[in-house]
Amino acid sequence: MKKATRLYEKAAAHGSATGMNNLALMYSGVIGVPVDRVKQREWLEKAAALNNPTAMYGLGRMYDDPEGMPQDYVLARYWYEKAAALALKEKR
Repeated sequence: MKKATRLYEKAAAHGSATGMNNLALMYSGVIGVPVDRVKQREWLEKAAALNNPTAMYGLGRMYDDPEGMPQDYVLARYWYEKAAALALKEKR
């Protein structure tokens, strides 16, 4: 998992939204990688800024069911709706 984290870091450094999203996932508590909610949210925000709907959904989940950060249903809904709208747009 540490090697995977390093590879995702490289992908994220090269601007890959998928790499950023996957790096956020690593910081969510994957075995062998310390949980870091701040880094998790930062990478999700960067990937969401690149229109990654999975990252947007992840941000919604963080605000909906937070661990170590304030709960915010307004932001959760915002990110869920944005992810859904983008996913629907991509399907067309």
